[in-house]
Amino acid sequence: MAKRKIPTYIRPAGYLRTSGAFFVDFGLVLLLGVILYFTLGSRLLYSGVFHGEQATAAYNDLCVDSGFSTLEGNKLINYAPDVSKKGLDLYEQYEEVEQKAWTYFYEKVGNGGNYVFFSSDEFSSSAEKGSAAYLKDVGRWIYSHCFGIQEDGTGNTFFTIPSSEGFAYDAMPVLKPSYQAIFDEKKTDAASLDSAKSVFLSIYQANSSKAFFQRAKAHFMAQPKLDHYHDQEIYAFYGSLIPSVVLGPLVFFVVLPLVLPNGQTLGKKIFGVAILGADGYSASKGRILFHYSMIVLPMFATLIPHPLIVFPLFLLYFVVDFIVLVLSKNHQAFHDKASSTVVINAKSSLWFPSPEAEKAYIAKNPSSLPAKYREEERKADEGKNEMEDILTAQRDAVVDSRTLEHASYVKEQAKKEAKEIVYDNDADPKGEGDFVDGKGEDDAH
Repeated sequence: MAKRKIPTYIRPAGYLRTSGAFFVDFGLVLLLGVILYFTLGSRLLYSGVFHGEQATAAYNDLCVDSGFSTLEGNKLINYAPDVSKKGLDLYEQYEEVEQKAWTYFYEKVGNGGNYVFFSSDEFSSSAEKGSAAYLKDVGRWIYSHCFGIQEDGTGNTFFTIPSSEGFAYDAMPVLKPSYQAIFDEKKTDAASLDSAKSVFLSIYQANSSKAFFQRAKAHFMAQPKLDHYHDQEIYAFYGSLIPSVVLGPLVFFVVLPLVLPNGQTLGKKIFGVAILGADGYSASKGRILFHYSMIVLPMFATLIPHPLIVFPLFLLYFVVDFIVLVLSKNHQAFHDKASSTVVINAKSSLWFPSPEAEKAYIAKNPSSLPAKYREEERKADEGKNEMEDILTAQRDAVVDSRTLEHASYVKEQAKKEAKEIVYDNDADPKGEGDFVDGKGEDDAH
């Protein structure tokens, strides 16, 4: 018998029923996941096993120590000037902004500890880190690399060195006298306000890597210690998700389908669908497990701490799976085809656990729908076999005809060759002498 197709008395479930069952199960997985996260994940795993709270506290302390953030309760607030101020009140904040950036580079990075210079900074010093000589090199680096100020005080439009005599680079740059007068006298004319604004923007300007404050803050955000604490937080968070991501899918997509008949989940029972093998018989436990593993494993993959990569791939997988479900003949999703299973309408289908059970049923019920279907299938197979015999006979007849034609051709060729052969009867009256070719040359010697 040919490979068994799904009988007509087994009705594949439509994509609406199948999708509805999946979303019910997926909703239950999410619900259980939320419960597990707030009862087991965040309290026991995040805080205890993976030390997430300690990493968060260390991260916050470092941000506050840098001067770029403040802590209000448990909330970390990033520093930014008060842009609601008007006129010179806004622009005068340049000194506070400059001081924060100077303190970070000169005191925090200059004294080491949790902060380091990077190779891209092009900073070098032969002095011991934290020493007066080292700090002088740090100050000189700030003047030249962050402000572009030369040793004679030139190079920057707004700022210069505090004193040209014996300057040790231990104080931050100051405004040139013409600009300092604007703030000292609090001039309010348009030209003075524009100049004050330019001074401020040279120190603090959003989305700029050249402004002193922005450069210092970006430098801090790249510090290895900060990255280390942040990574600890991330791993602790993903560790706290393990019960939610693992236990939910295992309960609703593995345990229940292996316990309930025909691979049913709660969603499939609600929507009246079940799982069979692609041959229409009851699927084995191993096949059911493989069927659901194609759903569970992508869910487990969400534990990989790269959400910008994992979650788009996760969504893409299930979108493709749904498209295959809608377009395939028997509404088989990708995971159905891979596991050789089919989701059926359990309420309007008739199926058997094995071929033997089907034969026993047909023997007892010769007029049943399965019996009629099998009889039609048998006749179709016989007709197919007869057609194959006819085609084989026709192919053999063609071969025989060609063989006869070839034999006839060989015979004709032999006759032609025989006509070219003559006998030397004069030398042998009995006609048994040497025979020569048509050119009369002796060919026997």
